[in-house]
Amino acid sequence: MADRKIDGVEYHVDPLPAVESIELYADILRLLGPASNRLPAIILSLQADSEGQQMMADVAALAAISDILSRVTSQEVSSLAARIVGIASIKRQSGNYEPCDLDGDFTGKLGSVVPLMKFVLEEQFRDFFTGKRPNGIIGLLMEVLQTAKSGK
Repeated sequence: MADRKIDGVEYHVDPLPAVESIELYADILRLLGPASNRLPAIILSLQADSEGQQMMADVAALAAISDILSRVTSQEVSSLAARIVGIASIKRQSGNYEPCDLDGDFTGKLGSVVPLMKFVLEEQFRDFFTGKRPNGIIGLLMEVLQTAKSGK
């Protein structure tokens, strides 16, 4: 499906079977649900050009993360992270790709975890989140926000 180099390491992601993809999506929504009320503020702030508005986006994101972490255990967060990371394959020194392992491949390299998770989720859910289809969540939110902004 797709390859990407992150911090000098090559990763590959293939599409999940439909049922696994839907289950992962549901689990992500379950985890992120407590912070959903902060999403419009984050989106609007991220569209802003000023430093003050960017700071508001950072504050909204931090509040969203706090909301999430106050309702789930650390083990639930790390389990979901390991599951997402495990969808990717890492190119080993032999040139072969093998499934990623959160502990085995990222101990001492935590800075690569979020970019890899982002890559995996982009590849698995790109058409849904980006709004390329009518059911894209972010696309729908952006359309609603643009309509509200223009007063139509």
